[in-house]
Amino acid sequence: MRRALILLLLVGLATLANAQQMGIEDFARLKRPFWKRSKVTVDKQKAIIDLYTQEKGFTFTANGKEAAEAKENDGVITVKVPAKTHHLTIKHPQYGTLTWRVPVKYLKRKKHYRATLLATDSTKKYKLKEQWVQLEVSPRNAIVHIDSTIILLRDGQMAKSLPLGKHTYQVEAPFYEELTDSFELADSDKMILSIALQPTYSYLTVNTQMPRADIRVDGQSINKQEGTSTRLTPGEHRLSLHYKGNCYYDEPFTIGLGEKKHIEVALKDLRLRPAAEQHKKVLALTTPAAANDSTATEGAATADAKDMGATLPLDMRGMVNIHSNVVGARISISGQHVGETPCIVKGLSTRRSYVITLEKEGYKTVKTAVRPRGNELTDLNIKMKQK
Repeated sequence: MRRALILLLLVGLATLANAQQMGIEDFARLKRPFWKRSKVTVDKQKAIIDLYTQEKGFTFTANGKEAAEAKENDGVITVKVPAKTHHLTIKHPQYGTLTWRVPVKYLKRKKHYRATLLATDSTKKYKLKEQWVQLEVSPRNAIVHIDSTIILLRDGQMAKSLPLGKHTYQVEAPFYEELTDSFELADSDKMILSIALQPTYSYLTVNTQMPRADIRVDGQSINKQEGTSTRLTPGEHRLSLHYKGNCYYDEPFTIGLGEKKHIEVALKDLRLRPAAEQHKKVLALTTPAAANDSTATEGAATADAKDMGATLPLDMRGMVNIHSNVVGARISISGQHVGETPCIVKGLSTRRSYVITLEKEGYKTVKTAVRPRGNELTDLNIKMKQK
């Protein structure tokens, strides 16, 4: 008897290994609570087992010799087997044959069991409809658009499931070249895409024949007699030379995107600038509000936040990268709408603080203050909570 059982188990295991299309999981016994009325159905002569599956057309044989009664319902097949059934043979015209050894000694009469019947067709290859793409972006504060949708990055990384096929993306960040490209997702494996934007910093190098002259770019000192500026944004800037409190050179210059500009100031270009002329040029570079109040508050703003401070020297202008855990939140600066998260606001004066307000339906309004830094990007991450 033992040899027969061992042989039968080996045959069953071999059948399962060959088919690899059916399996039984989550076997358990349904118990009848004694303290209240039970809804568990039992049979006085047989054991009952519910096999959860979306497939139909199975036949069952108990102990390899006795056909078992099976009733197909929506999502479950209820099978009645003789008492002391220790293995069940399951057949299907499409999925093959499975000989299943019950996890207990045998199935007992007047007991109700359940299990999950898994069935897959090995002749049909399942095709994914979506695939994962993982982005690794430098710089970490870049803004990414995939198929015209803004994607949130966490510490310069993002993983997202997208439909198979071709997708276009755009990556942008201040002081870096904007990148537009595409990638194609297949069902074979996820894609890891590393993106490093190329910097577009512009620099100015200045030489002068005037010994110990203090070289200033947009009012910021860069060195004595010879020096190179910090990164500059494309556009118009101002170069001046000072010595012992007097200005001897003060002229505008224009620099292009990514340009490394060189200016040599000869002695013939130097002349003492009258104090009145110097003050006149400085005042022309500042707004009345900024010149009269360096600690202006939200109510002092009268110009559009995007343009506020645009006429100030570069070291008095800054940018703020505003992002949040909520995409599409309305951003207001000093009460004026400037965009939606994530958003980079440029040309803000460093002479004052701004109140940033984030609003979106279903979320609590958030306000926070920020003071930009000259010729730099201030990263501002604002967390919003649901109402």
